[in-house]
Amino acid sequence: MYKSIPGEMIGGVRVVESPLVMPVPKLSISNLCPCSDHVRNDMNAYLLKMFGKREVSYRLPDGTMIVSPGMLARIKQSVGRQALFAQA
Repeated sequence: MYKSIPGEMIGGVRVVESPLVMPVPKLSISNLCPCSDHVRNDMNAYLLKMFGKREVSYRLPDGTMIVSPGMLARIKQSVGRQALFAQA
């Protein structure tokens, strides 16, 4: 079904890199919170500084994982590190 999407096999899982998948803040104030935009923006900036962002990935029905470029680089680094330990 999704075989036309270019990707690579890593650990038996097809992984596709997409620049559209971006890290999101770990914590943020909802737009539904009854406060001014100024307070919300200041608080969200503080929360971003304190807690940072988290990576997001999506799994398609055929098992393909869609990840951000940064996450793909970390996956490759981790797999490479595991391969070095397996050889020792």
